Amino acid sequence: MEYNQDNFFEKEINNQQKMINEKLESYNSSDFFFKLHRLIRTIEEFIIISPNKYINI
Repeated sequence: MEYNQDNFFEKEINNQQKMINEKLESYNSSDFFFKLHRLIRTIEEFIIISPNKYINI
């Protein structure tokens, strides 16, 4: 019974990984808005992490 339960969880984890991979593949397509969002996030992180280093205030 324990083996069956482990097997069930293993299958469930595999299913979740498949779903995540499918979502990532859809995001990796050449979607303009997703790339724009990534660019904005990168700029935000750049500004938040070290504002004084690169921006004269």
